[in-house]
Amino acid sequence: MLSAWYRVGAGRLSDMYDITKVKPGEDLGDILNLREEIFGIREDDLDDYGISLLLTGNGDPVAIGRILLDPENDRLIIDQIGVKENLRRQGIGTEVLNCMMEIAISCRAEEVRAKARNDQVVIAFLEKNGFEDFDHFWMTKDLYY
Repeated sequence: MLSAWYRVGAGRLSDMYDITKVKPGEDLGDILNLREEIFGIREDDLDDYGISLLLTGNGDPVAIGRILLDPENDRLIIDQIGVKENLRRQGIGTEVLNCMMEIAISCRAEEVRAKARNDQVVIAFLEKNGFEDFDHFWMTKDLYY
């Protein structure tokens, strides 16, 4: 059903969670249910263009993410990161973000952009993880090789 299981990187939560990467056209399974729980939407028109991530703990979905490829501009776009409400502020969103950054590096992206949408919580989270304000809707992080 889902494309590839692998352990979360070297972060402190790596022994507790697994991340599944789901490519466009593959079954989104639990991602849709969790997206509806977190964001209030189930599907949207970007599902066919991005790589979706599902973080699970003990087989239970706990967080999601989605990145979009922008090869014309040598960048990736972080479109969504969401964590179940009762599990927030425990580093889980950072684990999802770290996985996204690993994907960006493996794609040799020069820049990663993230949607902040003027949300101060999102902006603070992204700044803590090395992103810089672009225009309060977008945050950016340059990658150097």
